[in-house]
Amino acid sequence: MEREPVHLIGLGATKSGTSWLWQHLFDHPECHLRTIKEYNYFFLRGDTDYEVATRETRAAIAAQQARLAALPEAERAFAEARRADLEGWLALLETGRVTDADYRAFLRDGAPAGTRLTADITPAYALLGRNKLGQMTRCAGDVRFVYLMREPVARLWSHVRMAAPNVQAPGESLAAAAERLLADVIAGAEHAEARWIAERGAYAAHLARFREHLAGATLLVMFTEDLLTPEGAARLDRFLGLTPDPAPALGQKIHAGLPLDLPEGLAARARDWLRPQYDAARRFGALPPAWQETQERAFA
Repeated sequence: MEREPVHLIGLGATKSGTSWLWQHLFDHPECHLRTIKEYNYFFLRGDTDYEVATRETRAAIAAQQARLAALPEAERAFAEARRADLEGWLALLETGRVTDADYRAFLRDGAPAGTRLTADITPAYALLGRNKLGQMTRCAGDVRFVYLMREPVARLWSHVRMAAPNVQAPGESLAAAAERLLADVIAGAEHAEARWIAERGAYAAHLARFREHLAGATLLVMFTEDLLTPEGAARLDRFLGLTPDPAPALGQKIHAGLPLDLPEGLAARARDWLRPQYDAARRFGALPPAWQETQERAFA
């Protein structure tokens, strides 16, 4: 009897290499990943959640359709596959009740014989509580979790740069908007953008939640900087039951943010504010050099 594929759930953190993780597995010959990275399935609770997810998926389909005509021929096959996958996922959402079996079947649809892994890499799952984390552990026969942690200041500034256009005022430069948003995050501002960024990088809170609600689950916590090495990529593949990729694309940047410099004054404030995240990460091994350098500057 052919064994059931491992089901990987990527828990985050945001801007910590989860897109690289998805691409690495999408390209791996032993994996079957559809062209959707983030399903947000475990956020679905009631009618309102389904309505929001349906609306967002329809918008994604429309955007994909608009892009298709302008794409070069070499990129069209992937784009068309993504549109088809989104349409298939939309059809499920429109039923108003997607079960774990439906979710699992959708991710495995089209998988060739011998497939070892399927995946849903949705960083925001790190924010979910006991009931939903428990549901994740039971959604397939062999569920494994990966949580990535990037150097906290670099992660925070990357996330802020990505979100800055959402708060940019008329006539304000993107750099000024990013610096203002970062200051809001550090100050604990109550507006949605600042809260969302703070929550998505709260390693200490995430890890405490995992210890409490994923007890006994198969969880790999890795530093992003370690993952993006030959040894780290091989460790990930072995954890997932895959043959290690002999030549992982370690230098490939996916969804890289706009290159804006972080002023030293703000960097110093960010380092101090992020101290709990450094403390929480230490229990997972020696901090990578990038972490140590930032920590030494902050806490010398």
